[in-house]
Amino acid sequence: MSDKNYITTKNKNYKDKLAKINSNFINKGFNLIVISGQKPTGGFSLKLKNINKKKDIIYLSFIDKEPPKNSTVTMATTYPYCVLKIKNLDKFKISIKQL
Repeated sequence: MSDKNYITTKNKNYKDKLAKINSNFINKGFNLIVISGQKPTGGFSLKLKNINKKKDIIYLSFIDKEPPKNSTVTMATTYPYCVLKIKNLDKFKISIKQL
């Protein structure tokens, strides 16, 4: 996962992307979408492990979870994501790591 796998409210198409995920999210105050990238099947998920703030940087750590072995999954390309609401996000730089 790289720092380029996220979208904030600063992106001009943020609301369109959020609406494609879930139109009910539009008025919930979410301001960050983190995407783990393309996966070959369903069953994958992205879980927030922790958040740390140091000076002007917010460090976000995520776990890319795979589906259980031998589980039945959707045979379609998927893009696991996590939608977050972070207070004063626009005042910080963002660093994202995969654990």
